[in-house]
Amino acid sequence: MSSFYDILEEISSGASVVPTHNEDVIGYKGTSQSLDLWVIDGATSIADGEYLGLPVSDPQWFAETMSDYFYKGSDSGATPPSIVSASVKEVASAYDRMTKNQEIPLSYKPLAAMLWLRATPQGDQTTLELWSLGDCRVLIGQPGAPTPLLFPQLARGDISPHGAPSPVKSTQPEERSRTGVLLSHALLEKDIREAKHTNPKTARLGFHPDSILYATTHTITVSAPCSILAMSDGFYRLVDEYGLYNDEGLLQACCTRGLPPLLQELREYEGTRDLSQAVKKSDDASAILVHLPAISAKV
Repeated sequence: MSSFYDILEEISSGASVVPTHNEDVIGYKGTSQSLDLWVIDGATSIADGEYLGLPVSDPQWFAETMSDYFYKGSDSGATPPSIVSASVKEVASAYDRMTKNQEIPLSYKPLAAMLWLRATPQGDQTTLELWSLGDCRVLIGQPGAPTPLLFPQLARGDISPHGAPSPVKSTQPEERSRTGVLLSHALLEKDIREAKHTNPKTARLGFHPDSILYATTHTITVSAPCSILAMSDGFYRLVDEYGLYNDEGLLQACCTRGLPPLLQELREYEGTRDLSQAVKKSDDASAILVHLPAISAKV
């Protein structure tokens, strides 16, 4: 029996000049009866250094280790929220062991955005269940639908073009931290990150196992053929930051041209723009393209 899905392509590119530095992770596990797919986008640390002392950054270790636990948990048949909650407990425990005897402010501990998609075939249709913690995105295109479904939807204020930063009142450039965040905003950022570790309602993948209970969720039933593009916000910059595509155009371009040309276009565009005032001139960018073939194609 053939699978009800095809993984057409996946790509993951770090924004850093260091080849191994990439805090995005894409993972999936599938059978003939289900497909679990997740995107994890590690948040750039605001600390002045790393605490784990590894060749990779603390956020990269966090994203990769969390993905490993997601993969293992998918064997259990548990629901994604249960898998995420159990994984958070394991990763938090491992982090504490690896950083023992260090006093680490909560705001400096790893965080990530996360998107999880579970696909389950039911006859000639497939149920897609979605969970979102943060700004990773998925586009779902179906025949006859005028535009693809975007999940989670962009809320007003989400779009903040990097080429148009808010003016700074001071006549002198403000000093920036290593992440490019204005130091005048650093205290606020610390408060926000600390809350994301202590208050599950802030809904990010951190060290609070109940955060997943406050995820943005959606369930949809689709008919094949169907195209699914899941990505980190770095890849989705092609739409919401730079306006090179709309949702329909991005999904179509990925299906017809493939993911590498779109990533190259993203990097080339970032290389030609004046992003000197941007918090991030570029970002880690990852995407995975999945196709649910028509019944007649499943032979």
